[in-house]
Amino acid sequence: MKKETIEYFEKMRDAVVKHEDSEAEQATAVLNGQKSIDIEPPYSLGAMNAFRYYEDSDSSRSTVDGEDVLECTALPNLDFAEDFLKTLREAGAEEIILTDESGLLDFLHRMTGLGCTIGESCTIQRNIFSLGEQTDYGIRLKI
Repeated sequence: MKKETIEYFEKMRDAVVKHEDSEAEQATAVLNGQKSIDIEPPYSLGAMNAFRYYEDSDSSRSTVDGEDVLECTALPNLDFAEDFLKTLREAGAEEIILTDESGLLDFLHRMTGLGCTIGESCTIQRNIFSLGEQTDYGIRLKI
């Protein structure tokens, strides 16, 4: 992982810790009978997803061929994908390693081990008589 990426997420960590401390103080104040004040989170949910994956990768020392990597153990919610990707790009990240446990990655890994090549993503349309036209997303796998 690039130094620039680590530095970016370390700055995020400082802001997140400060925010969590403020939330803890607020909770204590509410318990003591004081009025609650809304505290805005420092980052969007997509950005926080990217940060949490950095945190998980950092704490577990995720590596590929001895090199530190940014591991994503689950896919972020599609609603947050744009902010997630924007944050990774701002951090200077050039790649992520997806290790989602859905079974798809196991299949793709096995297929590449058998000589297949993963191609680009695509959109497929199908016309099913009883349901009409449907659109799905796919990944080309070159045999």
